Amino acid sequence: MRVLFLSQHFWPEEVATSEMLSGIAFALAERGEEVDAIAGQPAYRPGCGTFPRRLEEKGLRVRRVFSTRFNKNGLLGRLLNILTLSVSMGLAALLHRRPDVILAVTNPPSLLWIARAIGRIRGVPVVLIVHDVYPEIAVALGMIRLGSLVEQISLVLSRWAYRGAARIVALGECMADVLRDQLPGDERGKVVVIPNWADGERIRPIPRENHPLLKEWGLAEKFVVQYSGNIGLFHEIETIVRAARRLRDQAPDVHFLFIGDGGQLGWLRDEVEREDLRNVTLEPFQTRERLPLTLTACDAGLVTLKASATGYCVPSKLYGVLAAGRPVLAIMEERCASARTVIENGCGIVVPPGDDSSLAEAIVRLKGDAETRRRQGEASREAWARHYSIGPVADAYRRVIRSQESGDSRQ
Repeated sequence: MRVLFLSQHFWPEEVATSEMLSGIAFALAERGEEVDAIAGQPAYRPGCGTFPRRLEEKGLRVRRVFSTRFNKNGLLGRLLNILTLSVSMGLAALLHRRPDVILAVTNPPSLLWIARAIGRIRGVPVVLIVHDVYPEIAVALGMIRLGSLVEQISLVLSRWAYRGAARIVALGECMADVLRDQLPGDERGKVVVIPNWADGERIRPIPRENHPLLKEWGLAEKFVVQYSGNIGLFHEIETIVRAARRLRDQAPDVHFLFIGDGGQLGWLRDEVEREDLRNVTLEPFQTRERLPLTLTACDAGLVTLKASATGYCVPSKLYGVLAAGRPVLAIMEERCASARTVIENGCGIVVPPGDDSSLAEAIVRLKGDAETRRRQGEASREAWARHYSIGPVADAYRRVIRSQESGDSRQ
């Protein structure tokens, strides 16, 4: 089948959305599908360079379109980026040779509406991959006001896109429940759950002893708790900072390592300086080649989600921690899909958002129990192997797109 992906981020860009979707696209091409993608130029970080307008690799063809590339952490810049990217991608999809199915991701959220319109115009079934539920998550984060005109228009357009989709992919059951609630009863069955994945062939458990990055960063003698990836607005960072403040003098051999960038990095940097958190190290995003080392440069990995964002997104950084074979410290509500993964597989500890006392106690307890760390680390790797490698995830996507061979676009 001819499959067309629509996403702002795509191979070879080194951000989570690109890694997740590109891996699925490559796997579908390996399974015999004909795969194209329309994407934007890298805009995740200022000064991140550009890619050629057309790239081809291992059966995957990627076309990049124009958009403005302002700093995404500013509201006006973000809106202009979304507007120009949406128009460019819509025109490119209209002019692209007719696919058999379109797969569109909520990055930016307007792609849902663009994909729905293109699918209707061209008579092509659309599969929506929902990484974030809009506008609900924007309301939860205070980016737009509940009941405002922007929120109401976004809600109408999103539900219009959901109604017109052939299938809707949710990353977890908590998100699936939110999406099903927005559909009539006879359409709720088109919501399917397919989790994200991690490259566990490349990211493998590395012994903590003599770890090169821990030596490089001067942390070889510390008990390291790591947060790696996007430090976004929906991640529960404040609880980590308060726990670091608690443990600064109480447990000076515990160290918090942040690797990444995002909307809360400025606030985090200010808090570390203001509170004199000498037990916190901030490192920038590392290259893709160093990822197998960065994810294993710790004794436990942090995965967080604000309570207000539960059901509206699922943290993809969990799967890297699992592949790395490290215990998970999950700061989120227990009903979140990621928390259920941790609990059901026995691969870590779940702490409620805001409960920095419990987080600090869990860290100290884990530091003093090498056997629990070993057992939870092994459980993490086993959970990755059973559920979150590319093989079963790509097979699930292939079943979804193959179900559209009949030409039922559900428009």
